[in-house]
Amino acid sequence: MTAAVIILSLLVTLLSVIAYRQGRHQAGWRAGLRLLVRFLPLLGTAFFLVGMLQVAVPATLIQRWLGARSGLAGILLASVLGALIPAGPYVFFPIAASLYAAGAGVGTVVAFIAGWSLWGLGRLPYELALVGPRFTLMRMVSALVFPPLAGLVAQLLFG
Repeated sequence: MTAAVIILSLLVTLLSVIAYRQGRHQAGWRAGLRLLVRFLPLLGTAFFLVGMLQVAVPATLIQRWLGARSGLAGILLASVLGALIPAGPYVFFPIAASLYAAGAGVGTVVAFIAGWSLWGLGRLPYELALVGPRFTLMRMVSALVFPPLAGLVAQLLFG
């Protein structure tokens, strides 16, 4: 977390200097503040959701179903669970981090993230409306093996 904050702070500083030289730094800071105010309720709610998950769902349950020893069944379950989370990255990644901290295996967390990324049912209505059912079906069938495969590879290499 610290490295990310340092890198982002350096980028903010660099872009602030560039914007200052253009006389647009105040507009940039105002735009950033508007985004902060807009997304703060979502971020706060997501963090409280993760906090409640940590105390409401016992770590032993997570370890049993999604731990490193859960094998292929845990990886498949994580892939499906990831697909069922109908949230954006601000909500999803804190949940993934919470699962990992509670004892979910590397492979299952990778499968969870890949399932959300590739199988996510929350974006299905948009995809169907914008690119059509035929293309959506082709994409989903093409991506079918990847979340479990990514989980297996991660477990094999890093588990």
